[in-house]
Amino acid sequence: DTGDADVYVQVADAASGAPATTAVLHDFSADDKAFAVSPASDGNYWVVGQTLSATGDYQVFLHKIASDGLAVWDAPVLYGRAEYDDYGYAVLEAQNGDIVIAGKSESPHTSGATDYNSDVMVVRADSAGQLLEAAYFDGMEDQDGYAGEAFAYDVKELAGGGFVLSGKTWPPGTPSWSDAYLLKVIPDATTDVLTVGWKNSFGYFVEDAAWAVEETNDGGIVLAGSMQLMNTADYENVVMAYLLKTDNLGQKLWDGIYGRQESNTTNIFFDIEEMGTSQLNMVGRSWDGTVNDVLFVQTEADGTMSP
Repeated sequence: DTGDADVYVQVADAASGAPATTAVLHDFSADDKAFAVSPASDGNYWVVGQTLSATGDYQVFLHKIASDGLAVWDAPVLYGRAEYDDYGYAVLEAQNGDIVIAGKSESPHTSGATDYNSDVMVVRADSAGQLLEAAYFDGMEDQDGYAGEAFAYDVKELAGGGFVLSGKTWPPGTPSWSDAYLLKVIPDATTDVLTVGWKNSFGYFVEDAAWAVEETNDGGIVLAGSMQLMNTADYENVVMAYLLKTDNLGQKLWDGIYGRQESNTTNIFFDIEEMGTSQLNMVGRSWDGTVNDVLFVQTEADGTMSP
């Protein structure tokens, strides 16, 4: 229907990439969007996104689908703070069977400004979709202790326990400048409530973001995303694909930029995967101002381009 956005599911053949089933539409409200899909341990799949709640605000939905795209069940509740907009951008099933969703939650600024403050939101639900915990985390603090805004695009479970999230953060007072954000959360040993293990941000120029995160086999962490360059005499309005590696405490080891460094171009990595111990694969898009192309980059483990 006109003005009614539905979740769209299309299953493709693994060998050819051709559609294996008829597209399936899932209609929860007048405005539904799915942002991520992830495998479940029982052979089905988790889908997460946003839906318009009865209060007129967006909340996070969790949907379980079969391998043919048909619904298995919807979570019995929506997630988020209800009175404001909440978005689920990534989902995974943890080793203990919990479902973990990462995204953002909005709330009014305490100053009374008309726009909204964004926090990282992490939701934990049991295998039936019942809410276990919804936790909210600020961005980086400035020298006076004031926390900036932040939200998460991706989440991964760490081999040593806890979860690492990637996204972006805005320093206090600079809403138009963002840094790539890396956050580790761990369950409290006594209460099991998620708390901050550590956090860090990485930024150079105007707007930087980490769209994907992965733990590497050596215990490090790699971020993939985008970095907007400052204008120079040679080029302007350039966004480069960005790759960065940290140690297991979130401290930077190296970084690099990739893509077409030409005026009015945008290059972004949306996903990353480590291949064995020697290579990193990133996929995203490259836009020249007119045409969008798929961007695929393969590097060595240290971020250098493969020969």
